[in-house]
Amino acid sequence: SQVDFAKRQNERMLEIYAERCKNGEFFKGQQRRTIIDYIRKKLQEKTDWILTAEEAIHYGFADEIYNG
Repeated sequence: SQVDFAKRQNERMLEIYAERCKNGEFFKGQQRRTIIDYIRKKLQEKTDWILTAEEAIHYGFADEIYNG
């Protein structure tokens, strides 16, 4: 069903995020499940989770800032 598909997609998205974030300073040494739980909690809050470029690097979502 559509609901099951959406749930699987959300879990896959969280797995991809966790894989990226495990190399970030904020999550260094954390278990994948802990990272997923943290990101899930942030995404379920009723506000947007907006990161600066520096924060994106700190969390592991980005590698570096391009200064062209």
